Amino acid sequence: MALFERRTRDPRDSIAAFWSWWARARDQVGAGLDRDDLGKLHRDLTGRVRAIHPELAWELTSGRQAKHALVVSPEGSPALRPVTERWLRAGPGPDADWEYYASRQPDPAAYTGSVQLGGRPFHPGSARFGFEIDLDRARVHVAVWHPDFPRLDEAIRLQASFLLLDWALGEDDVERWLGEVKVTSEDQPYGVDALRAAVVELSTHYQHGEWVTVDGFDDRDRPVAVRVRVPFARLDYPLYDLHGRVRMPFEPGSAEEAALDGIQNGLLGRLGDSAVLVAVVTVSGVRTLHLYADSNGVVPDQVATWATQQSIAITQEWRPDPGWEAVRGLY
Repeated sequence: MALFERRTRDPRDSIAAFWSWWARARDQVGAGLDRDDLGKLHRDLTGRVRAIHPELAWELTSGRQAKHALVVSPEGSPALRPVTERWLRAGPGPDADWEYYASRQPDPAAYTGSVQLGGRPFHPGSARFGFEIDLDRARVHVAVWHPDFPRLDEAIRLQASFLLLDWALGEDDVERWLGEVKVTSEDQPYGVDALRAAVVELSTHYQHGEWVTVDGFDDRDRPVAVRVRVPFARLDYPLYDLHGRVRMPFEPGSAEEAALDGIQNGLLGRLGDSAVLVAVVTVSGVRTLHLYADSNGVVPDQVATWATQQSIAITQEWRPDPGWEAVRGLY
C-alpha cells in the first residue's frame, strides 16, 4: 500500500503576490539602494518575504552582470530551499538592473570589509580554517576559528561561522560539499582561499557523480549493503521535496534476487527525469530504493501502477521531505 502525504503549507499565492508587488516596487528599491535609503521599502520587502515563509531572509547586493541582485535565502535550512527555488522560478528573470538568487552567493568582498555582529565590528578577513578532504564521502570537514569568537556567545559564534562559509563558498556549495563543521577556539592554519581551493579539488573528483557502496550492520546486527549517490544530490533537484521508499522483497540466492537489477532499471526507465534514485539499502531479504520527486507530480501513482505489473510484492511509502533528511544518515 502506498502512503502519501502532501505538504500542508503552499507558498504559491504568497510567491505570486511577491512578484506582483516587486514589479511595482523594483525601481524604487533600486533608487533607494543608490541613495542608501530604503526606509519603508525595507519593511515592505521583509513583510513580503516572510509572507512566503517566516524563516526566510533576504539580501540586496551588487549583481554579477546586472546592477543589483536580490537574494532570498533559506538561511541554511534544507527544508526551505525548495521554497526559495519556487520563488526564483516564478520571477521575471535577470535584466540589466536586477538579477535574482534562491540562496546566498559567494561574496569574496565580504572578507575585505567589516560587519556588525553581536553589537561590535566583526572582520571576516581574520577568520582561519582547518579542513580535511574526505574523498570517500565527497565531503570537506571544516574547523572555523576567528579571534573574536571568545567574546561571542555560542549562538552568535555558530551564526558567524556559517556566514563565513556562505561568503566563502555560497550557501548551496556549503551544503553540497561540506561535512562536519566545527567551531573551534584554537587558531587554524589556513585562510579562505585555501578552503575554496580544497572544495574545488574535491569537486573535480565528482564532476559527474558516482555511486559508492558501504557494507555494515544495522541496529539488529544484520548485514546491510548501502549504495549512495555522491556527492549529495539534493541541490541538483531543488524541487524534489517528496521522499519515497520502494521496497522489493526477495529470497537471498534465488532467481528473484538475480532479477532485482532488471526490475529496478525498469522502474527508473519508466520514471525518467521525474524522479531521482539517491540510495539503495539491502538488508534481510529486502532491497529498498530511496527516491525523490516533486510533490506536485504523479510519481507515486506511476510507481503504484508499475508495482502491480511485477511478479514480487512491491510496496511503497511516500513522505514530504524537502530537506532530504531521510537519507542524510546514509552519507
